[in-house]
Amino acid sequence: MPLPEGVSVLALVSVFIIGVGVLLHIVGLATPEWSALHEGGASGSFGLWKICSDDNIRGQICKEYSSEETHPEDFLNSIRACEAFAILGMLASVLGLALAAISVLLPMMGKPKNAMFPVISLAGCGASFVFILIAIVVWGAKVHADYLEKLTLKIGYSFILSIIGGILIENNSKMPLPEGVSVLALVSMFIIGVGVLLHIVGLATPEWSALHEGGASGSFGLWKICSDDNVKGQICMEYSSEQNYPEEFNDSVKACDAFAILGMVASFLGLALAAISVILPIVGKPKNAMLPVISLAGCGASFVFILIAIIVWGAKVHADYLEKLTLKIGYSFILSIIGGILIGVGGVLAFIANKGVSYIQ
Repeated sequence: MPLPEGVSVLALVSVFIIGVGVLLHIVGLATPEWSALHEGGASGSFGLWKICSDDNIRGQICKEYSSEETHPEDFLNSIRACEAFAILGMLASVLGLALAAISVLLPMMGKPKNAMFPVISLAGCGASFVFILIAIVVWGAKVHADYLEKLTLKIGYSFILSIIGGILIENNSKMPLPEGVSVLALVSMFIIGVGVLLHIVGLATPEWSALHEGGASGSFGLWKICSDDNVKGQICMEYSSEQNYPEEFNDSVKACDAFAILGMVASFLGLALAAISVILPIVGKPKNAMLPVISLAGCGASFVFILIAIIVWGAKVHADYLEKLTLKIGYSFILSIIGGILIGVGGVLAFIANKGVSYIQ
């Protein structure tokens, strides 16, 4: 059948596939099988909200996670992090789907299109993909691998559904873009945003160095040192000169804190100006050639600050002061490395996307 004027096949297909992705993620979010156990006579599953076991007489028995059931506090924190990011992914995907659908419905109703809707829809779908990806990575690295390592587990169907849903939401959010907005500019803004988010998570979480040796386990972060207790779970405390740390050790940690925070602040500047460069043509305003230059400077400075924090931690804290311990690089350290690289790359792409823009007269 002929489509109404102003409605493209691509727009309809995008709405349909985003909708399928949202549905798959909701099913994955709600069902209790992100990790599955099928070994010998034992079978069960672990989901975001419940742990289930199969009984030959009563069938599947599920119960919610609870600190009263001697689950380690760090395990429960990892579960809660997965829940939070999975829910954020669902909310962002619903926003992206709603605005994509409205962009299709407006011309059908004879209403003028709103240039901001497809851009916000794309941002919502991109954010959804990132949130779902973080939930998947945390589950795979912390819950499935670390805490359930003694069990012979397989990836469950709920986990797979959320992966497929996230991919569909991101890869099919290609609504027609307003004039003056390039795909490269949007991609660069998205990359910077992901980098900023990863660095913030790395900055806030307490595992820049991790200890897992014999019966002892713990971690060292920018702000806290944590130890794992079989009864109380993870116990964290802030660094303090009263804890007999060498003054030079405390100075090195404070230097890492300072440069990591400077990296975060500079990345905010780079992201904000990259976003403004995209929004200006959408609202009918002329582009300002200084914005991508300052955005590049902010992203570049952020990369340098994060790099300094990483080098100081690796060379002074991890290698020098913790040399007597058998440590591994922690996930927080890795997240900040990846975040810093993405911020730098995104800043360069944002500058290239706006190359050749004339100064406002």
